[in-house]
Amino acid sequence: MIEVAMQKIQESIRLKELEQNWKQSIPELLHAWHWNENLKHSEIGKRLGLPRSTVTRWFHQFGIRSQSCARFTNFNLWSFRPDERPKAKPKIKREFPWKYNVAIL
Repeated sequence: MIEVAMQKIQESIRLKELEQNWKQSIPELLHAWHWNENLKHSEIGKRLGLPRSTVTRWFHQFGIRSQSCARFTNFNLWSFRPDERPKAKPKIKREFPWKYNVAIL
């Protein structure tokens, strides 16, 4: 039976390629994108071409703190600016596409 040892993240080929492409260490890059640009793990994954689960695992392995989910949710809520909430489009009254047959007896 062949034993396969886990590769340390610092020795990862994928990690070294990403660092060469972005010309910055991955921990610094992840921290800057997450905290300075307010990107979620899934958005960071899209930029790097990685799944979200890999990005989240790297955050844990490098010891990078994550922002709370409430912070991202609050960015999307309109409750703090109700006067700037987008107005609903007016509904157009549509006629029925069929006509009723009235039988004369």
